[in-house]
Amino acid sequence: MVRNERINRFVMMVVGDDYEDLAMIHDEVVRLATEEAVIPPPTRSEILAELTKLVDRGHVKAYILSTTEPTKEIQLPRSEGIVQVPESNDRRTGCYFLLTEDGLRFFRELPAS
Repeated sequence: MVRNERINRFVMMVVGDDYEDLAMIHDEVVRLATEEAVIPPPTRSEILAELTKLVDRGHVKAYILSTTEPTKEIQLPRSEGIVQVPESNDRRTGCYFLLTEDGLRFFRELPAS
């Protein structure tokens, strides 16, 4: 399996069961890559590129979470084709990602690594 496919799989693993922000996705993907001896660890740019592919395929969606309003799906702006994730220290307005039902089906059908 080539490097970008492994990073893609790690991203799906991280957002597969709960909403995660980009910082958590990055930290967990780097941890998984280190455990699997992916050298060097993935960069933020590599992770964003794979996250963009997953969004484009409909396997992952971006959301704004709120404690007072329903969860809201959002469309992220792009720069040179890559999704741009707004930075926010406020957990109420931050951008979170979650695997879709299609993404979950796709992930379950992937061959074992």
